[in-house]
Formats: sequence, structure tokens, C-alpha cells
Amino acid sequence: MADNLYSNSDVVRSVKDKLNENGEASGNKNVYTEYQVKAVLGALSEVLAEHLGKGEKVRVSGIGQFEVVEHPAREVYSPSKGEKIHVEASRKTKVKPAKEIREF
Repeated sequence: MADNLYSNSDVVRSVKDKLNENGEASGNKNVYTEYQVKAVLGALSEVLAEHLGKGEKVRVSGIGQFEVVEHPAREVYSPSKGEKIHVEASRKTKVKPAKEIREF
């Protein structure tokens, strides 16, 4: 499975190449660097964390919708211990992929 991992540096390189290809096709002379792409992706991550932390839903066109879901505390059965255990309340990020990502 690890052989199929598309790492952060792979994503940055691919986004940079795609931006530069699209720019050349439209006559844009700007060339984007990996540093600039990392900065944009880092800013996106910060914006997502900020708004999700406030409990807001965030929709990024072409990527998906992000929201925080509250899971209450509960008792669950542990098969390994053979008894019920308490699971604390938690908050999880739920991602609903955009149609472009779901349908490939």
C-alpha cells in the first residue's frame, strides 16, 4: 500500500506543473515555484483549520465540503476485553468530496 502513496512533495510538484501548463496555454508568462505552491496549500490548510475550529462548514470548489461532526460520549463493547468500555466525546472532520473527485 505504501508504494501507492502520493506524498506531499509529489502533490506540490504536480500542482506546480499543472499551474505552469495552464499558464502557458493561456499566454501567462508567470512561472510558479514549488515554494509558492507550498505557501498556497499551507494557507488553505490554515483557513480550513480556522473555520472548522469555529464550527463552520467550508466548501472548496472542485475539492469538497468540510465540516466538524460532534460524537457524544458512549459505552461500547470491547471484544478483546469482553466488557463495555467508555469512549469520550469527540469531534471529527467530515469530508464530502466534490463530484469531480467522486466520479473518476
